[in-house]
Amino acid sequence: MLSCIEQVLDDDGFEDLGASLEAGETGVAFDCAHSLKGITANTGLLPLCDIVVEIVEPLRAGDPEGLMPIYEKLLSKRDKIKSMLK
Repeated sequence: MLSCIEQVLDDDGFEDLGASLEAGETGVAFDCAHSLKGITANTGLLPLCDIVVEIVEPLRAGDPEGLMPIYEKLLSKRDKIKSMLK
């Protein structure tokens, strides 16, 4: 189970989400965030899932404004969890 969680924490979707947000690619960002929402929920990484939901819902509505600080919060939480597992 731990290796599964580590795999989720290293998922390329985190970086892809950031790149698509920076590029203004709302549709791609939504797909990345929606995928991250699923894998974090399915693995019980609810602190990450809760943050991803804050990104998914505005993207679903087509409103990407102001999401970078939330994305940075997501990465910070992910990195904190990764460091706790070491």
